[in-house]
Amino acid sequence: MAEDAGAGTDAGDELPDSGPAQTCRSGRDWALGAAAFQDSTERMGLNAPIDPINVLATADVDGDGYADLVLLDTTTNDRKKSHLLLNRPTEDGLGRRFVEATDSSGFFRIRGDDLPGRVSSLVSFGDVDNDGDVDAMSAFYRDRNQFDWFDRGEILLNDGTGHFTLAESPPPAHEEPTTSSLAFFDQDLDGVLDLYLTYWYEQPPFQTPFGMEPQVLRGDGFGGFTDVTHEVGIALTRTRAGIEANTALRPLFGGTVCDVNGDGRADLLGATYGRGLNLLYLADRDRFREIGLASGVAADDRQDPSDDQSYRCYCQGGAERCSPRPPAPARGYPCPGRGWSPGDSDQPWSLGGNTFSIACADVDNDGDQDLYTGEIRHPDVGSASDPSELLINDGAPGDPHFSRPGRDTMGLRPPLPATADEGGQNNGIFDFDGDGWLDLYLGGSPYEQNKGWLFHQKSPGAFEWVGPSSGFNHDCPHGMAIADFDHDGDQDVVVGTYGCGAVWGMIAPVRYYENIAADHNFLSVRLVGGGRGAANGSGIGAMVRVTAGGITQSHELRGSWGRAALSMDLVAHFGLGSACRVDEISVRWPDRAQSVQVFRGVAANQRVELRQGDDQVHPLP
Repeated sequence: MAEDAGAGTDAGDELPDSGPAQTCRSGRDWALGAAAFQDSTERMGLNAPIDPINVLATADVDGDGYADLVLLDTTTNDRKKSHLLLNRPTEDGLGRRFVEATDSSGFFRIRGDDLPGRVSSLVSFGDVDNDGDVDAMSAFYRDRNQFDWFDRGEILLNDGTGHFTLAESPPPAHEEPTTSSLAFFDQDLDGVLDLYLTYWYEQPPFQTPFGMEPQVLRGDGFGGFTDVTHEVGIALTRTRAGIEANTALRPLFGGTVCDVNGDGRADLLGATYGRGLNLLYLADRDRFREIGLASGVAADDRQDPSDDQSYRCYCQGGAERCSPRPPAPARGYPCPGRGWSPGDSDQPWSLGGNTFSIACADVDNDGDQDLYTGEIRHPDVGSASDPSELLINDGAPGDPHFSRPGRDTMGLRPPLPATADEGGQNNGIFDFDGDGWLDLYLGGSPYEQNKGWLFHQKSPGAFEWVGPSSGFNHDCPHGMAIADFDHDGDQDVVVGTYGCGAVWGMIAPVRYYENIAADHNFLSVRLVGGGRGAANGSGIGAMVRVTAGGITQSHELRGSWGRAALSMDLVAHFGLGSACRVDEISVRWPDRAQSVQVFRGVAANQRVELRQGDDQVHPLP
């Protein structure tokens, strides 16, 4: 049963269970060294695509309750190497299998042509027109060094059965895009989804320090969008003064939408490449103000370049150049290396990280959103280059600030030799073992010796690498989709590959990792917002809090984040450990009223749907 916050049933009243009785699971914990995943790629039908799949997206596109898959190969301009696969029951009804629906779905149809074949580099899902199904935006990442043409981004409207048509006109994205990420959100809380897009360098890349301008596009609820970037306060410059003042355009390799200060408004993160400073646009009513430096998101405070081999090369050019003078470059290092420009390379704006993705979730279960960065780091650059690490939200209410305890302190250092390149392009946060504490994933690609590294939160704030014995062992991963694809109560992971060495020639570089970690209880929550004037139909941006077994978990609903729109099913999934009953579910809807509904006495081990304004808990099959 449910109540509106601040009214109705008192917190102490006894309420009956909502939903049918469910079998309580054993609560068996996963232990380091035990199997956590099994490779079920062939059984799930994913061994057929032989293309080097490196970007994935997931959502239930045909409305049957099961998450489906989009697989993209962004290494080629071949128009026949993108796939939409539907998650279907096997013929015997005992399992699931992905089946090809690329042509019949119309998902990759070209404007003005009835045939499929539009090339896509990334996809994000959300109910654009509030009709109860998930629509999509497809975008293109065009690097002139790779392609001399591009396909425009498109809005794809779903008829509810997984058949898509193009919206009346394309969204007003940049003409020659290097689209690196996109995400749906409701910027003005009008119940209609908007879009946040980020871009890499201006073209051609590396000829300028400036990136293309990120965009906020406002939806009209029918598939049309308007560019309101400057109207909402995002105005970056293309000047040297802007670089020094941290107001310049920069190459963003990932974008994330996340309510970092808990005020019910979506804030925007920009992951900056090239040792630049990350962006954090904090929502202030209907506008944004940038607080990356003040919040601690822009970069860490390690700015000593003395172990940078290129800096050491520069210092050897004259005794007066560097004080104190660092040691000589490492034996065999080819000077001048990457090069060093005094007055630029040694300034704070050049001593950040190569950030590709920023994942957002309440990792420490304290009710606010923490951040996990995915960074590429080269051994010759030294310790001033920011590593992939967890940022803990420790600011006052309404005033976000992030501290960096350090990955060695927290057990989050990837198991690589000191001489190896670290390729943290992709990352994610999810509870793989269902114990109620979130775990961290870092995808190291495309360098030799890089893997997909999964870190288990063994106790609050302390992590351990699960290791290859867990069954999760993927070379040079790129792209990821997380969902309970088989509805057995835990989250499975599908990973693509951005090749390195022999991996490039893998027969099926997409892998389905079926979760077999533990026997914990769970609850999965699907949200249905009231639509225009209330919360958007997908519930994107809603804060769902679940209290069970003495732990309160917080899940802000979002579908994509980070480099090339990493993807999670639009369902809030909670591991409950040994708890067989949910004491309370609280949903703060993303609407102007900040309306809250509270549901109490819900049985564990089920999938439920919660509808805005409806006090019933609706069990799902």
